[in-house]
Amino acid sequence: MRADEFVWRIRAAAPTEEDLRLQGYSAATIAEEARGYACPARSGGAPEADALVDLVSRYDTTRLVIGFVEFNATDIPNAWLRPGRTIVARWESDPIAVMQGDGRVVLIDHANPDSAYRLCAVDGSHFLDAMWRIFEFGRRHPYRPGQTPEDKAFVHGEALKEVAMCAEAAGLATDAPNPYEELLGCGSR
Repeated sequence: MRADEFVWRIRAAAPTEEDLRLQGYSAATIAEEARGYACPARSGGAPEADALVDLVSRYDTTRLVIGFVEFNATDIPNAWLRPGRTIVARWESDPIAVMQGDGRVVLIDHANPDSAYRLCAVDGSHFLDAMWRIFEFGRRHPYRPGQTPEDKAFVHGEALKEVAMCAEAAGLATDAPNPYEELLGCGSR
């Protein structure tokens, strides 16, 4: 998926204020959440070859969070910066980078910035495909206060199915470690 399509889809599918209220969000949080899905265009940005680098270069995604992934996190420590990679997001405390040369999207260990310890996608376009699946999963199965154990078990079962589809969308081999298990609440990194 290209950056423009990803932004268009996010904007079109953003939850309504009523959706967020039903999920238990406060009025202040609802306003903040709405800004996260806007992804306004930055002025003067030229398109980048990699879809993920293009997304964070041409759109303000600093408020966009999908699962545990914060796009274009603004507080990137200098210790994470290295030649040959572009930091594009953060997954909890670990940076996500696009590797220059082959375009792989990798998770970097925040405690060891020289270590790319998990392949997230074969390239930025495939990463956006997987993130879209996670976004859509969240729309189909939003958290609601007071969910019954049966509801939680059903959602967990659906998440297990989605994990494999996210890995496929990311271009990962079926026998590779699957980073999408954690994003969908099915395991740990």
